[in-house]
Amino acid sequence: MLSEKELKEIERGLRERYKTLLEEVREKLRAARVPTGSDQADALIEEGDMALADLLSHTSMLEGQRDVQELQSIEGALERIKDGSFGTCVHCGNEIERPRLKVHPTAVRCMRCQEDYERTYAGTVTPTL
Repeated sequence: MLSEKELKEIERGLRERYKTLLEEVREKLRAARVPTGSDQADALIEEGDMALADLLSHTSMLEGQRDVQELQSIEGALERIKDGSFGTCVHCGNEIERPRLKVHPTAVRCMRCQEDYERTYAGTVTPTL
């Protein structure tokens, strides 16, 4: 079980990461809305390399999706801290290992259940590139 001090440290770290990531997402959105006429994608299109331009655009979109997923994971962890369920495995109900929570505070499963989950669902995600 995490001490109150450890829980506060994790909460503070989550809030800081959330704030930083949210600002990064906002900056990416601002940059995407402002046509510069000189970004890599525009230059590649002018050179006729549409496939590479599409890849750059798709990569940017995937980064945005990953950022949003991380924001949602952080929100979930903060909610679990608030409701007292932080550190409890959603699968078996056992305590999530302290070292795991310290390096991966958004974890929702203990190591054993996470390994089972990954074995069960390994290879079920279709690559997008």
